[in-house]
Amino acid sequence: MRSEPTQPTILLYGDSLALAAVESRLRSDPRLRVIHIDPAHATAMEQLAALGESTLVYDCRAIEPDVISAIHVLHPRIPTVGLGGGDGRGLTLLGKTYSQQALAGLGVVLWALRERET
Repeated sequence: MRSEPTQPTILLYGDSLALAAVESRLRSDPRLRVIHIDPAHATAMEQLAALGESTLVYDCRAIEPDVISAIHVLHPRIPTVGLGGGDGRGLTLLGKTYSQQALAGLGVVLWALRERET
């Protein structure tokens, strides 16, 4: 017997305008649990650890790459998605930049695979 799938958790790390726009769109999807983490808060890293399996979204232009590298080391099971990708048109997934076109169907594919497992 399969258990009910848990609601995917999206962690929004930062406070840029680009991230705020993404947050608004993500919060409109009832399938997602969206949590905002302020990197300036003293407990930001503890919050990441406590939230467990989730996906971290950040703005490449607002967060230092060294911070994201540290997150990859401290929390290797948390995938990261960086908005902006340096040129403003790409996305950074797990530290590597991809074009919007290359990532266009990623969300649909991941949801389809997830639905297949449930």
